[in-house]
Amino acid sequence: MSDANENEKGENDMSVMKGKKVNDVEKKGVRDERLEVKRDISKETDSIVLKQTVNRKKESNNDVRSRGMEIQSRLKELLQLQNSKIMLNVGGCKMETSRITLSKDPESLFAKAIESSEHCCLNNNVIFIDRDPTHMRFILNYLRYNGSMPEAIIPRDRRHLTEILHEAEYYNLKGLSSILWKRLNLLLEWGEV
Repeated sequence: MSDANENEKGENDMSVMKGKKVNDVEKKGVRDERLEVKRDISKETDSIVLKQTVNRKKESNNDVRSRGMEIQSRLKELLQLQNSKIMLNVGGCKMETSRITLSKDPESLFAKAIESSEHCCLNNNVIFIDRDPTHMRFILNYLRYNGSMPEAIIPRDRRHLTEILHEAEYYNLKGLSSILWKRLNLLLEWGEV
């Protein structure tokens, strides 16, 4: 082989080697970029997971604080109730409740009785009412629920609704009367009356 051919072959080999080196460098660059992208994704993922964990912890702390405040509120209410106990004697059936509960509907007969009892003494904190006690539990629960009733508790038969309605009207519980009238009207619509 001639020197020129050898030189040419050597240059071709060099050129091939340079091409390999360039390819290797390019491949390494691509690999480095991929690794960097993977690291960035990993950092972002770690950051997101950390933020989610922190948010869950905050929510958990807020839930704990909220439950704690709710318990404190109930405890405060219980303590107030201890100082305002009153006995209702309805038709010979005695039920203990509180002035706070009886005063929740300011227009009711109960609230008016409590209001007037502040000006004169009750007989040992007992209010006697000459009425049938059958539905008094329902009426007291209405007051305890702050003037509302869960649907499931409201009777579905006309007789009980009518009896409670008469008691609600006697005690001037307009909100309860309204709830009971709505239920009676629904029963009429459903054809159950």
